[in-house]
Amino acid sequence: KGGIRTMDSRWIDSICYHTMIGECAYQMGDLVQALDQHNSALKIYLANADWMLRVDFPVGLDPANVSNLPPLTWGSSGRKVMIGAIPDIMQTLQGQSDAANARAVQQGGVVAQAQFYKLRAQEVARCIAVSIRRRNELLGPNGPHDPMTALLIDTLSRRMAPANHWSQCWIDAQLGLAYLGAGRQAQAASELQKSLAAGGTYEHKLSAMALVELGKLTLALGQYDNALLYFMEATYSAA
Repeated sequence: KGGIRTMDSRWIDSICYHTMIGECAYQMGDLVQALDQHNSALKIYLANADWMLRVDFPVGLDPANVSNLPPLTWGSSGRKVMIGAIPDIMQTLQGQSDAANARAVQQGGVVAQAQFYKLRAQEVARCIAVSIRRRNELLGPNGPHDPMTALLIDTLSRRMAPANHWSQCWIDAQLGLAYLGAGRQAQAASELQKSLAAGGTYEHKLSAMALVELGKLTLALGQYDNALLYFMEATYSAA
């Protein structure tokens, strides 16, 4: 009920609501409802695929303050990365530019005044990834033949995010997961590897998910030692 609505649809914050309702349905064994909710989340994403171009991202990242984090007691990471201080809430622009509104007045069309909203951008990115990942699981061998799978790959391949920016890691993770749904394991592994660190340096909220999927890929290839490393690294990243 609290989701923001545009003139004719729900806005991207509703992605998170659909994703988490889908996860609740999945945990309760209602797989039809789960798939429907994850599809709904991804339909909102596809209708607003340029959403990251509207976010006021910080240009660069700094290390997060991790002094209050409890120590890892079951091992230590071999990855040379730090946790990035990615803002929890960012400003995002919704609506049209003054020029676009002027054209709408002169030529006909909808006038939508530009305004800023607060958005948990990293959570939206995480939920898009969760819905792609869970959808892959629910569809199973039907995934490569489902039209939305191809549409997700095509849309994510356009990389509608700030060019040469650390936020591209979110696109890498989502595209890697979409490739998994299409059965394109080699391309999936390449994108998931690129996604592990924002700007090549910083851990982020999609890192652990990507590490789990890389572990599954290497496990399927019989590379048990590498799979074990990926799965262990996923626990460190998540913690």
